[in-house]
Amino acid sequence: MVVGKVIIKPLLTAHTILYRFIGVYASIINGRVHPKHRIINYSKWFVDNTESSWTVLDIGCGSGMVSRELAKKVRLVYGLDWYSQSIWSELEYNKCKHIRYILADATQYNYSKLEKIDCVVLSNVLEHILDRGGFLSRLMKTIRWNNSKRILIRVPMLERGWEVLYKKELGLEYRLDDTHKIEYTFKQLEDELLQASIEIVSFEIRFGEIYAVCNGLNNVKEVK
Repeated sequence: MVVGKVIIKPLLTAHTILYRFIGVYASIINGRVHPKHRIINYSKWFVDNTESSWTVLDIGCGSGMVSRELAKKVRLVYGLDWYSQSIWSELEYNKCKHIRYILADATQYNYSKLEKIDCVVLSNVLEHILDRGGFLSRLMKTIRWNNSKRILIRVPMLERGWEVLYKKELGLEYRLDDTHKIEYTFKQLEDELLQASIEIVSFEIRFGEIYAVCNGLNNVKEVK
């Protein structure tokens, strides 16, 4: 029992470190692309929940993986993120006529400049934002919405395994990424969205993440 008390924290810390190193080296041997993209295939979920006539805003589009898949189906995709010049050059190289990339801070950008939007994609974005309530409320008010106010959200789930909660209980690092401001319970996500006049219509749990199909409520005044 005494030995267990001494080594449990170092073991759990090593577990967190190993998880991160596994991701790094798995990406290296997979051509610098994390194998999770192929295994989880989350892009398909976003594509399946859009309509071909839609204009989609992919916030935090990263290297453009989801944007490129969406562009094969929908009318137009705006891919927005903040990059170093090297990543921006990669996006320019992968440019598609159905995608318009925007280099900007998602929390400050003036979304009213865009065409009318049918759907917003937030794939592993919210957990990186400190003032999520302010961001979501601003998003709902400044976007010029079309007929649909669809928001597709993917976030990491806190309750993805007992060891995660145990690490948190012991005051150890438990987050998948140390840039995460939060990792969600379903109730936390639901409450946060409702405060910004967004309701969850349906959801599912995949690989320890919450995938939520949401709609904006009609009591939000938009910028004309």
